[in-house]
Amino acid sequence: MTLITGLPVELLHHVAWYCAPHDVLALTETCRLLRNTYDDTLFRQVFEYNIPQISSRSIASEKALVTSITDQLSRITQWPLQDQAYYHRAWWKHLAVAASHLSFLREEIHRQVRQVSTVTSAMSADGLARIAELSEKVEPLKKIIGLLATSVVWGCLSVCDEDVMRALDELCACTYSDKPELETAEQILSSSLGLETSFCSAICALKNSRGSQPDPEADLDQDADHEHDELNIDFTDNALRRYLDTSWDNNTYGNILPSMALLLCAVAARVCLRQDPKAENAPPPAENIPFFSQARRQPLPDDRALTVITSGLAESIPLPIATRVSKDKEGPSYSLPVTCFWELWYKARTRALINEIDSCAWEGMYTYGLSGRSRNGRSRNDPLMRHIRFRKSSESDLRIEIVASACKDGIGEFSLEGSVDLETYGVMIQKRYTGRHGFQWRGAVTPLGISGCYLSNWNEDVPLGAFWLWRRDWKSGI
Repeated sequence: MTLITGLPVELLHHVAWYCAPHDVLALTETCRLLRNTYDDTLFRQVFEYNIPQISSRSIASEKALVTSITDQLSRITQWPLQDQAYYHRAWWKHLAVAASHLSFLREEIHRQVRQVSTVTSAMSADGLARIAELSEKVEPLKKIIGLLATSVVWGCLSVCDEDVMRALDELCACTYSDKPELETAEQILSSSLGLETSFCSAICALKNSRGSQPDPEADLDQDADHEHDELNIDFTDNALRRYLDTSWDNNTYGNILPSMALLLCAVAARVCLRQDPKAENAPPPAENIPFFSQARRQPLPDDRALTVITSGLAESIPLPIATRVSKDKEGPSYSLPVTCFWELWYKARTRALINEIDSCAWEGMYTYGLSGRSRNGRSRNDPLMRHIRFRKSSESDLRIEIVASACKDGIGEFSLEGSVDLETYGVMIQKRYTGRHGFQWRGAVTPLGISGCYLSNWNEDVPLGAFWLWRRDWKSGI
């Protein structure tokens, strides 16, 4: 009987095609021969084979994604030259494992969210006794949400389906509960999962809300189906109000964190797409928003960590490494990808959008309240805000002052004047209609545009609704 180590390399590669990446990884740990046989070329092929279909305009195809990642790895210069082949093989192993996890991502997210939801529900009665258990459950959930956010950057938007959206809604309901006894749980969940969860929630809203409510004049208070839709976004209402209350108490003037701005973007997308599915009066499809580009740039001299990763790229592609986490208290541990550089990608992409804020036209929309209802209880969706062209009136190392005039929406002509904080990416903008009233916008710049809430000039305690601005060229995919 021929040993596996006696087979030709071609047959060993053929056998690997019928194995899961985890099994191939196990084979590489058995001996030096198999470790050298299964090189980075094989794992690149396994990654490309297992990656879901790419639908984003940022990456042309699965092969283009592989090429971009290969280019990025070749530009990471902190490895000694003699060790680069080893590190490249290790990274492609981790990428192959990550791609294989995407096939059961939905089931894993639902399972882990249910575990967290069970613990937070029990915390209402047991209090601090459940804190350690919650912290333990959050770790694997954080990894799987990070992988979901990474797959979006890779262009695999198909993973953000309605099942994932429902799971994220349930997670947000746990994270931003209005029960005072769950304040500690909120701190644990929001600090670990806030940005990635909010980002994925916004993508899910863009992909799955289009055309789900065809009648814009329906009375939401009397329609049971529509009331069910409203339940999916009530968590944002509670979270935003309590967050703003805390901000005012701490004299921070209600600055909106990026995670909250992304949730408000999700609310705006759901309201707009649910009430007006017409393409000409709707936000851009998620597929048109550029999450990654290969435009060259000069690295900043004081940004050493970012330079190492991107090394000339506008944004780094988040890459995963593999760790072992416990599936259950008594169960065995298993390999799970942990995304690296996602926050670096987020910061680089947001900063690129800020730098180009005056290079194109913008448009956007706003909601009446955080549930899309007007004061009389009926659904209302005004025409889009258009003809928005920002101009940088001044610029420093800390902030950019921006203005836009002769903008138009369904009410009339208006102007925008405010600033962008270059450290937090927060925005404070005054919207003023010509010769009429105005509103305060408070939000943040994110990879999905500029989003947040707006308040009246005479009452800064209650948000009147959400707003979201996007680049106009995202509508056409230019």
